[in-house]
Amino acid sequence: MRFYVYNNIIDPPGYIHTKHMSKQDPWKRNKASTTTVYPQQEALLLNKPRDATPEEFNEWVETELTLQTNRQFKLIIVATVLQAFSWLCVMAILYLNFL
Repeated sequence: MRFYVYNNIIDPPGYIHTKHMSKQDPWKRNKASTTTVYPQQEALLLNKPRDATPEEFNEWVETELTLQTNRQFKLIIVATVLQAFSWLCVMAILYLNFL
């Protein structure tokens, strides 16, 4: 372990002498001016919305939810077929490599 000597004082590594520190940073700014002030987020108004009535819920299911589920169902089927085809291609390549 290496020790450093400053003015007949032995310091372990990593110890900083505050007595010999400059009051300015390397860009000649005062240290007090280098403090960072972060903007604060304003308080969020998280008002809880009211619960939907059964009629509003049924209308939402018929108008928005069924259209989204139909589109997503088609996309999932296409992705599943593509993944199965890719897996079969990998198995075919492995089989051809073992011949």
